[in-house]
Amino acid sequence: VAITTFDSTGTAAGDVIDAGSAATDAITQGGLTTATVASATDTPGVKSTATVGFTTAGRILSGGAIQLVFSEGETFDANPTVTFTPNTVTGTAVWTGGTSTLVITTAGDAVSADEGTAVSFTLTNMRNAPSIVGASTVAITTFDSTGTAAGDVIDAGSAATDAITQGGLTTATVASATDTPGV
Repeated sequence: VAITTFDSTGTAAGDVIDAGSAATDAITQGGLTTATVASATDTPGVKSTATVGFTTAGRILSGGAIQLVFSEGETFDANPTVTFTPNTVTGTAVWTGGTSTLVITTAGDAVSADEGTAVSFTLTNMRNAPSIVGASTVAITTFDSTGTAAGDVIDAGSAATDAITQGGLTTATVASATDTPGV
């Protein structure tokens, strides 16, 4: 940062008393904490609403982005609807199946106007992994409003998902075509 001091007569070149520069601290990426991705139904291949939560280290202002990269076959048939709590924050989600990446661009109020803010939102129609799997990991990265490149990162971390467990059959029957013994 350039620093120049002037005498009381003005800010022209002839009024300079001292000039120099000062180093600033490097701004580094923060870490998300208490991150979770919880599906409403934990059965293989089932669509349900997922609730995502985490606590920021930095701030996510309106126009920022939240990126989730899934690792165990979770998918969306189309771009899901995102509902933030509080609902004065809005967001538009774009799903890219080839990379299992969901990017939410925020609008409305700031998602987290202050550092250390708990963030919570739901995603409609998340389809669970297609088979039984233990809890998996979703990489979550937050970005400022300038883009989603490495230089735009605010915070990053990972969230554990629910384990996807075996479903239960209901009203299962086996009916034979002929109910005569020996036939």
